[in-house]
Amino acid sequence: MEEPRKLYDTNTLIDALKSGRKLEGYTTILNVVEFPKGAELELTVLTP
Repeated sequence: MEEPRKLYDTNTLIDALKSGRKLEGYTTILNVVEFPKGAELELTVLTP
């Protein structure tokens, strides 16, 4: 069975970019608006 994907917030996106860590999962469009570089992590972006 596939492991469920995680939903990441802005703080986690910032930490991942600083440390070079790769994330797999989701973030919201509001997180990307707040921190546009979060789009570089290639997460699935959820919109309302």
